[in-house]
Amino acid sequence: MKDPWFFRLFHLTLVASLVTVCIFAAFPGEDLAISGLAYRGEGHFALASVPMAQMVNNLLRMLLNLAGWPILLLAIWLRLAGRRPQSGGETLNSRLSGWRWGRG
Repeated sequence: MKDPWFFRLFHLTLVASLVTVCIFAAFPGEDLAISGLAYRGEGHFALASVPMAQMVNNLLRMLLNLAGWPILLLAIWLRLAGRRPQSGGETLNSRLSGWRWGRG
């Protein structure tokens, strides 16, 4: 893969990560100050008592519970159904035994 945009973004991400690590290593108190913007001293999220944040949290949990398992099972079924049949008859057990992610 020789995509120039990919390598530019990859190098930009590496440089940004390295700069962030260097800043936090040079000034350890900044790490605690920045994390203090999102969390209180008791270990609770700062916006936990805001009704909008609670609604978004409840909605995301409900969607994950309702859609997460069916989507996962559908993805597994599509992955298994997309494989080519093997000679000599194929069972679900033989499909599962040769299943590898990223190969079809």
